Amino acid sequence: MKYFLAILLFPLCTPAHADEDYIIGLQTVSVPDFKKDWEAEGNEPLRFPPRTETAVIVADITRYSPAHFAGLQELDIIRVADSKIIKSQDEFAKQLEGFKKEPDKKIKLAITRRTSGRWKGEIIEFQPMKKEDFYKVALEKRGDMVHHRDAEIAVNAYRGFYLFYNKTGERPDGLFLRMTYTDADWLFINKCIIKTGEKNYTLRLGKVYRKSGILMDRVKVWEWADFQISPKDYEMIENMTSVKTTVRYEGSRSHTEYGLERDDQTHLKTVFDSYIHETKTTDSE
Repeated sequence: MKYFLAILLFPLCTPAHADEDYIIGLQTVSVPDFKKDWEAEGNEPLRFPPRTETAVIVADITRYSPAHFAGLQELDIIRVADSKIIKSQDEFAKQLEGFKKEPDKKIKLAITRRTSGRWKGEIIEFQPMKKEDFYKVALEKRGDMVHHRDAEIAVNAYRGFYLFYNKTGERPDGLFLRMTYTDADWLFINKCIIKTGEKNYTLRLGKVYRKSGILMDRVKVWEWADFQISPKDYEMIENMTSVKTTVRYEGSRSHTEYGLERDDQTHLKTVFDSYIHETKTTDSE
């Protein structure tokens, strides 16, 4: 479903919080737009509670963000923000952005949630979080988000496609994309083609690591390679995190491809944003 999203990931800049970026981690769509897209996909019309035509619906929650920890869920209907009835999607986005002048103030939302076949009201409260703190929490919670360069793949991994970076002192010393293939037969991978929307990117792989073994009484093979990301590759990473993406491994013996899932894209965005943030922070010191 194509949503018109208001992405509430914004800088909160005040004299007391200068140069500090904050994150909410909430994406919403207006109720009319949601209904329109829902029915355009051939679904039965949805019944919403009365007086929700100007409300907004939660379309996505960034994992480990303030909105996530507060308990907001996809398809929650937000009707009131800071004791003010929401009149439009644009007004809601501007209203939340207004909290940038008071990042220490709690955001209070009145939501309606479908539970056990009934609509129930609930109050959700949370505060914006510094991006720096968000990255630390996200990377800590998702222990698989940062990998050591010399680490081998997990033997039970069906596939792996993730970013990692190492640090020398306080500064990241390189961003890498690790690509992993696991199955019963070798591909002898030599390149990876990443298809993002209308753009394709071909990554010629250097050293490809290979191993074989027994897993659950079956023979398995693993092939993986690390591709160093440079600034010219940033567009590729950004596209991979925002549009439908297909990964195709091509080898001298065969090929395979699969689509990135939402968790894959969340991981890529979190590590990429963290790397850029740490690089900029150390460059400015």
